[in-house]
Amino acid sequence: SAALYTIQVAALSSQDAAESLKNDLEKRYRDVTIERFTAAVTLYRVRVGRLTDLASADSLMKLLRDEKLGPFVVRLN
Repeated sequence: SAALYTIQVAALSSQDAAESLKNDLEKRYRDVTIERFTAAVTLYRVRVGRLTDLASADSLMKLLRDEKLGPFVVRLN
């Protein structure tokens, strides 16, 4: 299947903080999601976008970096 990418901008221990960041990002970006991840602790991964090519993912990552976030590309499949 075709590759699918997203940009992770944060992994937060507070669900409220994750929801707040998501709400803020949704004013400017599409497909903002929170993925709950539990290992030794629970983290809420805030991610932006569902992109089908790496060039588009890189472009979105650069926009998010300009917002003083620490984004990185994640392949979803």
